[in-house]
Amino acid sequence: MKGETERLFRELYNDHYGDVYRFVRQSVQHREEVEDLVQDIFIQAYRNFEKFRGECGYKTWLFAIAHNQLNSMWRKFFRRKRIAKQYEQDIKAEAEASYTMEAEWEQRLLSSELHVALEQLSEQYREVIVLRYLHDFSVSDAAIIMNTNDTRVRVLTHRAIIKLRDIWERGEELACKIESNYQKV
Repeated sequence: MKGETERLFRELYNDHYGDVYRFVRQSVQHREEVEDLVQDIFIQAYRNFEKFRGECGYKTWLFAIAHNQLNSMWRKFFRRKRIAKQYEQDIKAEAEASYTMEAEWEQRLLSSELHVALEQLSEQYREVIVLRYLHDFSVSDAAIIMNTNDTRVRVLTHRAIIKLRDIWERGEELACKIESNYQKV
């Protein structure tokens, strides 16, 4: 970048760093990760600054870059091995927690049945359950991660819960049938 372009980018950075930082902070918990992502966002913007066409404002352009960086980060993060590892840690932590009426749903979600039930769900249903209940993301954050809107996340969550209940009920019916057949023998 030369002279005027570099000065414009410095102004862009100074004017919007805080906004981009807060946007990323909404989706990422650890400060170091937030700082790394914000740095990557501005590096991406710097590399593409001369290609900016002006179809939207700089802030909108930066947030689009931030959105893409967050999606890329979450795609990497939610690879199957990392989900399985986190899932096992969550089960161990929940097993040590005390049981309350309010925690009944969470207890069931974190039981060994969940792993089997999750494998029977579609990718979208599994992803929304993992984000919302195993990682405690809000509807808005899950929407950002899944590159959709809040309404779609609510609908997917509702349908996934219904599907999980159906899977568990079928499993209980099957267990009862097996048990009654065993007693007849």
